[in-house]
Amino acid sequence: MLGAPLDRSTGLNVAVQTRTPAPGKPEKWEVGFVNNVPLTGAPDALRVNWLSAKVTDHKGKVYTCAWATDIKLTEANAVEVARVGRARWKIENEHNNTLKRRGYHLEHNFGHGKRNLSCILAALNILSFLLHTAQQLEGGLYAQVRARLGSRRRFFAHTAALSEYHLWKSWEAMLAFMLDVSLNGARPLPPIDFE
Repeated sequence: MLGAPLDRSTGLNVAVQTRTPAPGKPEKWEVGFVNNVPLTGAPDALRVNWLSAKVTDHKGKVYTCAWATDIKLTEANAVEVARVGRARWKIENEHNNTLKRRGYHLEHNFGHGKRNLSCILAALNILSFLLHTAQQLEGGLYAQVRARLGSRRRFFAHTAALSEYHLWKSWEAMLAFMLDVSLNGARPLPPIDFE
């Protein structure tokens, strides 16, 4: 059933909707769904509501996906449930890509140490990602420096070099220096003053 085409002859209900998420860029959503089906072939399998979406964008590119949910599906809500499921997947996928490839190197932390060290390192990595995201949204010095430097990887390279060779009074002092240099060009490091 799960690999069947999206039509009523296979027992699926079908909802079709054209949405326009951006001006001049309509998308056609075809969502097939069925309620209360077993998740596996086991006799005591968990019963779920299943939906499959086929999205065709304005250029003809087709995106397909499927989900199991506990939300009761109807023709009135199936497209919205599929849209939210796709958005959630996209958010998770983009954040996981960031954690893996854009400076956090998350995959390198697993398997190191004994017992719980890998979990602690992963938790610290995710916490740093959360803090960096909050700082970006706050829009202060961090966001300004990131806007000037571009990628997180470049930002991390700069902060690593500056913190390796200079003791900073505060995080804000280092960010202010980075912003000043990115706007006005290189200058000597400020004297270390902790009074």
